[in-house]
Amino acid sequence: MRDKERATSRRREGILIYRLNKEITKNGCCYWDSNPGRRSESINLTNDFLPSSHIPNNGDTPVFTEDELYNFVDQINIERAITTQQTNTRFARDFIYPCTQGVINNATTSAVIDKITTTYSTYSSRHKGLGFFKRYLNYLNDTKDGINLKPFLRQIDLVRLKKPKQINRDIMFDGDIRNLISHIQNGKDCITDPNIAIALVYFMSYTGMREATCDRLTVKHIKDALSLSPNPCIYVESDIDKTETEHYVPIHPQLIPILNELIKGKDDNDTIFDSEKIATYLKNHRLHQINIPTKYILVKHLRKYFIQKSTAIGLNNDYRDYIVSNQMNSVQWRHYKNFTYQQIYEAYIQAWGPIEFEDNEKKTLN
Repeated sequence: MRDKERATSRRREGILIYRLNKEITKNGCCYWDSNPGRRSESINLTNDFLPSSHIPNNGDTPVFTEDELYNFVDQINIERAITTQQTNTRFARDFIYPCTQGVINNATTSAVIDKITTTYSTYSSRHKGLGFFKRYLNYLNDTKDGINLKPFLRQIDLVRLKKPKQINRDIMFDGDIRNLISHIQNGKDCITDPNIAIALVYFMSYTGMREATCDRLTVKHIKDALSLSPNPCIYVESDIDKTETEHYVPIHPQLIPILNELIKGKDDNDTIFDSEKIATYLKNHRLHQINIPTKYILVKHLRKYFIQKSTAIGLNNDYRDYIVSNQMNSVQWRHYKNFTYQQIYEAYIQAWGPIEFEDNEKKTLN
């Protein structure tokens, strides 16, 4: 019988805690109404109903001091960038303490939220400010006994920040590809196998293939593709493609001598490319984009170049999406659309055939 009473008591306490956490008024007091239609008869949940660990701080008693706040800032600033340190200090100095004076309740929480959202206009700054506030409340909740700040953490979570939708800003030009090739040539001593790195730049620029898929291509893939002449196309199996979609990728005439040189003397199962090497090189030896001088070229931008260039030179969107294995999970592709490799190559070469970079073979095979 006692066990049953204890279980009933625990269930009752759990229900009260749940309802306490759900309803917070403007004054920071939590109520539970046994009859939701009659708010005037709400019962105030006080210390008599709940253990102290479940009672939110609703009064004017400070739960932290200014020194404790700055000690927290010092802790999270360890080994952080100077700009991050300055930002954290500013949030504590200009927002958290002036608005709360160490008191955490609904009014002070709202004051901090309002000041952050009115001071900053960008999503990023508002997100960082509210994130810092939440991090500090979580810290207090974990390190202070006898307080429960979870209702105020949920109050912050209720703030809906509108994240602006941005379109792609990385617009790649032919000049970017040429600059990248020259950049690798000028740093040959800083990258292993520079010829393979340059070949990868050409290959991704002409095919739009993902770098991870390029890294999985073997000598046999290339041999099989070249055997399909006069319509050479690489057959990409589903297990090496990110979207797990099998498809054909046409080989530009300018790539054929480059690929023939790369596979010479290698076994069928040998891989050809290693995108990590060129990625590391570009991380340590940065190259600015032509369109946005403040941004740097990355390996993944070569795929963007192919997609943007294909649109500019009039390659049909269906052929383009097929070649780069993009947006192919629709019902249309699963049940209706498809092309033969001959159709793919014909459409591709009609658009991309005239596109050539300067002395591809000579640059690659030096």
